Amino acid sequence: MAHNLTLSRELFVPRDLVFQVWTEAEHLSAWYSPLANCAREVTADARTGGQYLFVWTTPGGTRFAQSGEYRRVDPPAGFHCSAHYEEAFEGAIHTELSVALADAAGSTRIDIQQQGFPAESSRDAARQLWSDLLDQLEAYFSVI
Repeated sequence: MAHNLTLSRELFVPRDLVFQVWTEAEHLSAWYSPLANCAREVTADARTGGQYLFVWTTPGGTRFAQSGEYRRVDPPAGFHCSAHYEEAFEGAIHTELSVALADAAGSTRIDIQQQGFPAESSRDAARQLWSDLLDQLEAYFSVI
């Protein structure tokens, strides 16, 4: 049985800007990371059929990676992509990820849906990771 997660966040930032920093490698390399002190390598071709790769290397040399294909990109409303995690959580995991961005009276509502976790524990770990990533995204808007 696959396990899914859903979470939402509202940021007081224009939707176009949220979409931009979530789909451009220059911005992603600044905020999208599971650990703050990792070296980051990011490529992102945010178009339907485009690929992305995020690689993080800790100071001790441990490597983490996430890759996938953009299945649908609808600027600035969001995107849907595959998400493959190398040795993440409890081994390699393959999921489907949707990020929807909606205007909400001067802010942007972010709705994340991720499907296909093999266990509740990996889903719960991903939920915590997403919460941390959304905190990092919000903090990033204060410096750009």
